[in-house]
Formats: sequence, C-alpha cells, structure tokens
Amino acid sequence: MERTEAEIAKTGRRKMKMMMMMMMMKKKKKKKKKKKMMLKKKKMTMMMMVRLRLRRWWKKTRIRDVSAEDFSD
Repeated sequence: MERTEAEIAKTGRRKMKMMMMMMMMKKKKKKKKKKKMMLKKKKMTMMMMVRLRLRRWWKKTRIRDVSAEDFSD
C-alpha cells in the first residue's frame, strides 16, 4: 500500500490540527493575567516541541514510504 506525498502531507496537517486543538484546550483552562510572560514563553516552547515531534514523525513516514516503494519493484 503506497501513499502519495499529498496524502502524507494531508495526514500530517490533520495531526498538526489535532495537536493544535489539544494545545488550545489545555491553554483555555489557565486564565491568570499575572503570569502572562511565562505563559507566552511556555506556549512557544510547547509549539517548538510540537514542531519537533511533527518533523520526527514526518521523517519516519517519509522514510518508510520510500523504502516500501523501493521494495515493491
């Protein structure tokens, strides 16, 4: 079963959206105006973490797809 680049990108985007939604849900619970800067910094680090995780996942899927195509010949 082979997937096209577009399909992989779509699933990646869907995963990103899910993660974003999760982040938003987590963020909404905390409403303190005193620690605004801290929250901003935390949000940034969380975004970075998400991006890193996504990139790792993306690489894994890309590699797996390529190898699968190579073996199919």
